[in-house]
Amino acid sequence: MEKVTIRDIAEAAGVSTSTVSRIINGKGKYSQETKQTVWNAISSMGYSPNLIAQTLRSNTNPLVGIILPEGSSEYFSRLVNLLIHDMIRDGLIPMVCVTFHDENIEQAYCRTLSALNAGAIIYVFKETPVKKEAAHIPSIFVGTAPSDTEESTRVLFDVVGGAKRATDELIRAGCRRIAYFQSSRFRDGHVGRYLGYQQSLWENGLSVDEDLVLIAGGNEQRTVAEALDSLLQRGIRFDGIYSNTVTAAIEATNHLQKKGLRIPKDIKVISQGNGPLAEMYMPSISAIEMDSSLMCQSVISSLKQILTDGQLPRSTVRIPSVLYARQSTEG
Repeated sequence: MEKVTIRDIAEAAGVSTSTVSRIINGKGKYSQETKQTVWNAISSMGYSPNLIAQTLRSNTNPLVGIILPEGSSEYFSRLVNLLIHDMIRDGLIPMVCVTFHDENIEQAYCRTLSALNAGAIIYVFKETPVKKEAAHIPSIFVGTAPSDTEESTRVLFDVVGGAKRATDELIRAGCRRIAYFQSSRFRDGHVGRYLGYQQSLWENGLSVDEDLVLIAGGNEQRTVAEALDSLLQRGIRFDGIYSNTVTAAIEATNHLQKKGLRIPKDIKVISQGNGPLAEMYMPSISAIEMDSSLMCQSVISSLKQILTDGQLPRSTVRIPSVLYARQSTEG
């Protein structure tokens, strides 16, 4: 198969080669309609811009690393998919780097991005310091960020507010004894969620029972089912569950129904994070999730400032949560 050229793209889109070049490089004037037509042609014809030549011409590199801790998470996958879609639409070249929570793997990625002279790095839910190999590359932190990044661009989730809203929803539905499931990963994020959980209970005149704060699921030593059995065997009452993930919420719902408990009549459930599983499961699972579209808009805006204007915005934006009320919290 012959290599697709800019001339081929121009002919397919019905525009000049200079217009295609301006759109690929993100410079000059063109309408949004023309831009969309050109990128549709690029996508359908499988055109790949010459990254090295483009970098030499513009003195900027459209390659952007996206470093995230895991790829199996449904939420991370959807978040990164949104970012990739928006970045490609704007002429950027994303390179997704999954670290599997391994500092050595992250270091190797950072060396590679540095060698490729990446224009920027997006860190998704990063809590450890930036590797020295990538310290010179402009960075944007999404979700959470290391404590020493106040002078960087940070698009953070309102973790406390989201957890409070999830707990508020259970209380609105009539719950007074709410079990809180967490895992030990993403420590800073879990501190924020626990604070939001506590704040909601206190504001509604309810006390925090540490017996109802449970570490289970995922890679933890005990499963959600084992944690629930422990509560039931000890006779500890609970009428609501706020789960750290959709999968843990579904596991809890499934296990309790096998025990003869009814969801939502006996126990109501809400999850942190949304997705198709939450909507399709019976009963459908109520969920709280940060507004990913707003997150993407903020990240892309910051990337444009970095790559087009040569500026590193020093700002912190907190993204609010969205509540998806479904059958599991009806009452």
